Amino acid sequence: MLHTLVLRGVHATPRTVVLDLGKLFLQIQLHTHVTVQPYTRGQWDSEISQVTSAKRGFRIGMALDFGEYVLAFVTLDNIFTPHWGRSLADLPIQHADVYHEYHAFLSAVATWIDTRRLSKNTKQLGLAVNAVRGANRVFGGIGVYTIIEVFYLAGLSVFLTEYELFSCPSRIARFCEAFWIQFLEPQYHGFILAATKAQRRRYSYWLHVYGKKATNMSLRMAQLRQEYCAVTRSERRGLFDVFEPTLIQAALQKELNLGHLIFGESQWRNMGGAVPAKPDPLTKKLRAIGILFALFELCGH
Repeated sequence: MLHTLVLRGVHATPRTVVLDLGKLFLQIQLHTHVTVQPYTRGQWDSEISQVTSAKRGFRIGMALDFGEYVLAFVTLDNIFTPHWGRSLADLPIQHADVYHEYHAFLSAVATWIDTRRLSKNTKQLGLAVNAVRGANRVFGGIGVYTIIEVFYLAGLSVFLTEYELFSCPSRIARFCEAFWIQFLEPQYHGFILAATKAQRRRYSYWLHVYGKKATNMSLRMAQLRQEYCAVTRSERRGLFDVFEPTLIQAALQKELNLGHLIFGESQWRNMGGAVPAKPDPLTKKLRAIGILFALFELCGH
């Protein structure tokens, strides 16, 4: 059957690449240290295939030859996972892309929150950062450094428990909006994804806290931090989180935003925001399970 396959299109999820090959779909799961790289025929024949993995610094987990071009899945350790299916629905990895499918992402988050809340095996007392990273079918693409950056943008302590985060509408909404902010800056040379040392150093300027000894913040954010650090954990109920709204300003300016959950509907209107007549999936779910505003005044916001 392989000789009958024709590349008709390419899809993606946060951690997979999906090739539409006509009669079959091929999904490649991009584990740590795996990326997809197209090469011209000349690059493949004269360069890549002529040197060992030790000399080039990476291995070829799998490569698809399309004649003039070769599509390679390059890896440091040969750990990658292919999945075949006769339709997109047959493929096992189905998480929504937070950037391109925000409505579907919010729906998945809402369902996950409700499922965790009702589970008898989940007391939600563990760290929220671990719960999020463990739910990679919902929060696809969050890793060891992005989780820290997202929490910073959302004004969330990395020591919050799962319950403390996902029982507070404002915190949930800030987390979702911060996750929407993008962290990647592709560096292509022709078709080759290969950042120079200077570009790698420049990328560090995009990060606020990961790998940093110090970070910059606005005066009002610094004041919130001082107030937050001055009290014990048990005294923080009702205290504002260390949240600077301008850090997620771009997310709050998109058509589908959660400003009404972050600030409350009245305050959001006073700030010039609009509350949609038809609620988004997350707002609808929080309202249905009774935590939309029940805890709003009790959590940091």
